[in-house]
Amino acid sequence: LDNLANVGAFFKLKNWGIEQAIEVGVVKHHSCTADKTAPLSINYIKAILDRGGTVKYLSMDEPYWGGQMTVSGQTCGYTMDQSAAQTADFINRVHAVYPSVQIGSIEPYPALSVDQIKAWVLKLEELGAKPAFFHVDGNHEHPAYRTEDMRVLRDFFKTRGIPFGVIFWTDGKVNDQ
Repeated sequence: LDNLANVGAFFKLKNWGIEQAIEVGVVKHHSCTADKTAPLSINYIKAILDRGGTVKYLSMDEPYWGGQMTVSGQTCGYTMDQSAAQTADFINRVHAVYPSVQIGSIEPYPALSVDQIKAWVLKLEELGAKPAFFHVDGNHEHPAYRTEDMRVLRDFFKTRGIPFGVIFWTDGKVNDQ
């Protein structure tokens, strides 16, 4: 952060009208609860603000998926409802300090199905933690990837009033044909 501030990056972004975002871990195999992850995000926002930056968005990095994953033997072992409860707690904690920050969710597709993604968003809404936006982290080269699913999700999110986007990534295999 100091290097970015020292070269005037935050000042330049602000002058160019470019919004700034942070991708944050909310529910991860190593940090399963909002009482651990929210203070880290709050401190990071403060550090950026102290250096002349702004933070308009927080992108939550796969909190539903993160609650289920096992990495190096570590896991939260959460159900969707448990991950949603921690995610709602995270959003409430961040908004208590920075109410204007828009907090959205990223979840993997097709690792999570369309129905699971819909259920996740409905659960967050039920808990009063409607995401400000939603991005599908989609592996378009996965055999289960269906373009039609993106249209279904687009329509679902439109009815919920939630901006929707798709992140394309690859498993590293490139098909040049």
